[in-house]
Amino acid sequence: MDGRAFIVVDTGGLSPNEDDALAMLAEEQAQIALEEADHILFLVDTFDGCMPDDFAIAQRLRKLGKPLRRRIKLWLSEFTVATGPDREFNFHVSRATQARWITNALKVARSLPNVAGLGWIHLYDESPGPSISNGGLITYDGMRKPGYYAFKRG
Repeated sequence: MDGRAFIVVDTGGLSPNEDDALAMLAEEQAQIALEEADHILFLVDTFDGCMPDDFAIAQRLRKLGKPLRRRIKLWLSEFTVATGPDREFNFHVSRATQARWITNALKVARSLPNVAGLGWIHLYDESPGPSISNGGLITYDGMRKPGYYAFKRG
């Protein structure tokens, strides 16, 4: 990035489960990576909001004494809003609501100086079947949804 080499380490989480030997090994490796890191990017899943573990991990990271850098550019990736039954999410919205939510999400992303872009995860819906994803901007048969145009205007 910008002509500089760097190594990215995905720690696989920081919530040790003392009953799981593999989870404990992952925890030990995460701690080593945190101690050796020059920079730490802490990401949380905001689908359900910040959880108590998120706050505990944030406090743990603060105690490492690493310099805080609050002005990094982020790509918000894997954004999606399902418009029909979906194996990944337990809810869906109308196509018009998907377009409205996309428009609003793009407005929020543009208003934040640290956001470089917003990425969509599924371009097409999957064809009908027992396990389906309906988070696309285009139906499985090629019809562009209102959300496609909202994202394109973005």
